[in-house]
Amino acid sequence: MFKEFNTLTLEELNRINDENLFDYIKVFCQAEVVEFNDNDECLSVVNNINGISMITNCVNRANFSASDVDGCIDRVFNKFRSRGLPLMWTVGPITKPEDLGKYLLKKGMMHVDTYTKMAIALDSLNREHRLSDDFEILEVTEKSLLDKWFNIYSVSFDLSWLIEAAHKKFYAGLFLDSGIPAKTYIGLWKGHPVATSQVFFNNECAGIYNIDTLPEARNRGLGYMMTLKALLKAKEEGYKTATLQATKKGYPIYKKLGFIDTGHSDCYIKMHGVSMVAIPVSFIARIAINKFRSIFKTS
Repeated sequence: MFKEFNTLTLEELNRINDENLFDYIKVFCQAEVVEFNDNDECLSVVNNINGISMITNCVNRANFSASDVDGCIDRVFNKFRSRGLPLMWTVGPITKPEDLGKYLLKKGMMHVDTYTKMAIALDSLNREHRLSDDFEILEVTEKSLLDKWFNIYSVSFDLSWLIEAAHKKFYAGLFLDSGIPAKTYIGLWKGHPVATSQVFFNNECAGIYNIDTLPEARNRGLGYMMTLKALLKAKEEGYKTATLQATKKGYPIYKKLGFIDTGHSDCYIKMHGVSMVAIPVSFIARIAINKFRSIFKTS
């Protein structure tokens, strides 16, 4: 059913990584959707939520004609600008044109991060890769746990309270839908919820998402174990390959597990309307609070 990892080229690994991400977005973006486009030109989601995230007010695939790049970008921009909504645009290895990022910068978008695309052969996980008995990992199957999961996710990724509230209000039903090919996990350190992970399955690979730990619980190997939990589930389901998009913070964890680099993607944002003030203020406040959380660590 699944191709062996060692038969896949870097180009193929980047493609299945992106395709898994696109499938993930198409499944989980279905909240307060004003406009959804999935065509030859682009994959874009316009939500009636004044915030940005992987599944909220985003563009994640572009295949623009080289002769009309500016026009294509303007048409996408207008969907968000006309509603006063922010936009997050991710440019990856299969984006066309390949230099789309420079066009976005010229249009006033701000480059905010670069992610490393990575992949791992699940057969490489062996007896040395074991979960610790000192750390409890639960599958999220009911709303009270999901609310805690969203809180950890929002704090860990420095997301605004606007996004956290929207996630809890609009996305809960999707994340708890047992018919969706995904597993969501929450990690408990000394009984306290502190870490998150998620694995999403499509026809070619298992995608690993939303790995993070609260600031006060970091540097204990918990992110490693949350990732491993998702990988072991994928291996149990018969998958041969797992992929992810690594932040600079998570990259050393994934290298330790055996992931290899396959490419990069870049994230750009643009604010419109009230988001020009609300999102930066909320983001700065979250960063400041997280600094205090990391200082006053739990033992």
